[in-house]
Amino acid sequence: MVDRSTPRARMRPPPCPDPGGVCGVADHMLPGDTVTPRPCAAVDPVPDVTLEGPSGPLDPIAGSTADFRLRESGPHEARLSFGSGCVYRASFDVGLPQRVPDSGGVSSGELRDLAARVGAAFVAGQGGAYGVSAAEWSDLSALSAGGAPRDMRAVAVHDDEPIFGPDLDDGAVYRFVTDDALSSVAVGRLALPAGSRAVRALAARLDREGPVAVATSGGLVVVRDVAGRPSAEVLAADLDVGAEGYAAIGATEPATRGAVWLGWADRLVDQALAGGSAFAGSTPVATPGWMGGTHAVEVDDRDPAAPRLWLCGDMGVALYDLSGDWSAMSALPEPVATWSGSCLDLAVGDDGHAWVAAGADGLSRLDESAAEVTTYGEPEGLGSVSVERVATAWDDAHRQVWLLDVEAREVLLLGADPLP
Repeated sequence: MVDRSTPRARMRPPPCPDPGGVCGVADHMLPGDTVTPRPCAAVDPVPDVTLEGPSGPLDPIAGSTADFRLRESGPHEARLSFGSGCVYRASFDVGLPQRVPDSGGVSSGELRDLAARVGAAFVAGQGGAYGVSAAEWSDLSALSAGGAPRDMRAVAVHDDEPIFGPDLDDGAVYRFVTDDALSSVAVGRLALPAGSRAVRALAARLDREGPVAVATSGGLVVVRDVAGRPSAEVLAADLDVGAEGYAAIGATEPATRGAVWLGWADRLVDQALAGGSAFAGSTPVATPGWMGGTHAVEVDDRDPAAPRLWLCGDMGVALYDLSGDWSAMSALPEPVATWSGSCLDLAVGDDGHAWVAAGADGLSRLDESAAEVTTYGEPEGLGSVSVERVATAWDDAHRQVWLLDVEAREVLLLGADPLP
């Protein structure tokens, strides 16, 4: 007897949902970045999220199921897995530093300071002003044809051009206008007030606009309208700033503190752009004793309502909230956060993280609250690097961290896409 009944329909798996791709990651990332792989479009059901690195699967950050902190360099893959068996993938790279040694012997003498714009770093040295691309060093002093002295102590980037300060009583700082290839230079001399003497430090705001602060062996100077009709004025005179002085300047000026900060050894000065300090009594004030000698200060006022101050010293880093009222204080208040570790230089990135140069201890990255720390070592390509100076640069398409190894006469570049 022949069975002529309708055959039973075969069981088919449900169709794969269309997440529109994997979002929350970028093609090029940095160790320490936090990523949240997710569907680009709303889907039901919600997929399981996993992340695979060079050493295997990564665990999510405590308290989360889909947030991951990248810990090592190399290829990574984010996966969105659905119960139907469908898996969507996105591959990305966590990069190693690009090393740019001065293999051609362009520089000479002591290398002292570092600043950067997207695509180039600038080094102030005893033998001249230098530019460094991702491929090679350039002697900007030689290209300037004697337009500026060679013995440079400090450098800052303003409006994408470097300003160098000489380590001698020259009475000026110098703005080097360069092309992208660092193959041509035009130099402008920015005169300082009488008595300014040798430059100890230069500082521009995080947005690289507005006035520039100049710490000299004779006091603190601010230069306004740098790219137009520059003018300089003394904010504080008769300050015995040593050769290791440092400075910072903010874009906003809180009501009870100045926008310009100057430090050296264990002393710190704040100055309003209109002159005068907000501290009760006289400045300078003492920096925290536990920090040892201090080396750098950064003002992070990307959020004008919540400006912050980072202070870097031999024994660690202190973070201060600048939004409170300090007018009755005669000393620094207690920091809102601290970090223990060597700090020779510090630079704030576009995400508010602080990059700490720690000499032979390498490089560390502190999150906005100094609570989460990423230390760069052998797995990140920095195991044998001594980091004396650090600088950051970014735009809509790039994040860059530039490092200077003084002894090796080498600049290193950590590059990534903007955070997703």
